[in-house]
This record gives sequence, C-alpha cells and structure tokens, in this order.
Amino acid sequence: IVSFWTRALSGHPPALELPTSTARSPERLFSPTQLALELDAELVAGLQGLAATQNSSLQETLLAGVFALMYRTCGQDDIVLGLARSGGVVPLRLSLAGESSLIALLGRVRAGLADIDGVESRPLDEILASVGVESTGDLFQVLILLEPGAPVPDSCANLDLVFDLAAGADPSL
Repeated sequence: IVSFWTRALSGHPPALELPTSTARSPERLFSPTQLALELDAELVAGLQGLAATQNSSLQETLLAGVFALMYRTCGQDDIVLGLARSGGVVPLRLSLAGESSLIALLGRVRAGLADIDGVESRPLDEILASVGVESTGDLFQVLILLEPGAPVPDSCANLDLVFDLAAGADPSL
C-alpha cells in the first residue's frame, strides 16, 4: 500500500501557482471566502450526456473539468488534487501532458480513480509520510469534496480552493 503511494506520488510536482489578487505571504494565512456556483440545467444535461457517452459519472466529468481548469489557470501539466471521500482524503495525481482532449482527460480521471479504489484506505498522514511530505499543502492545494455533506478535514483547512462536486448532486449518477 505504501509502495503504491510512493510510486504514484514520487517526484510530485511543486505547489500549484494559483493566481491571486494580492502578493502571497510566505506565511499561509487562511481567510476563507465561499462562492456558490450553480450550474444551469442545460449545462448539467450536456455534461450528463457527455458522461453517459464515456461510461462515466457526472462527478468524474466535473473532476476532469477541475483538472482542466487547474491546468489552464496554472500552466502545470502534472497536477495533484485532494479528494475527500467516505474513506477520508486521498491525493489524485494526473499528467495532462500529451493528448489534450476532454475525452482523454476523462479517461485519465477514471483510470486514476480506479487505481485509488484498488488500494486499501490509509490515513492521509500515512500517505504524506510515505512520500516525505510534512503537510497537506505541500502536496496539494485544491480539495474536491465528492460526497454530500463531506466535511473539510482539519488537515485541509488552509488549502487554497475547495470544490464541492457533491452539493445537490443526484447520488444515482
């Protein structure tokens, strides 16, 4: 199990260079702001259609969209995001180098999730220790909530972005 995480996260990329409106302090200060974004019915229907044609869920399709957004925003093609699921928080690392279609990215997301699902659950602290990382923010700065009502763990409280892909989602997707 540890060897899976060591292989998956070995030589992990540096922190995402997320643009900010002010200069970033060397000290990580956290003053959260929430922004709710509700997707309109037509867009959701289109995303559900895309997901269906690719044998994917709406969440997988939205997750691929978040990876694409981080790539476009930060210009990095090796990205690690945190995923909050019922078993806790796990990192998902994807390479966006090469094939640049959303369909190809969706395939990478599905493969990455299948890899994670095939590994016994471990506490995030153990995963971090297995790759020599001291804090969550050294590995990923963006957390994705995948289940309704999933709380943001204390170890992830000072991350830059949290996307709630479960809010109002139909659990049958």
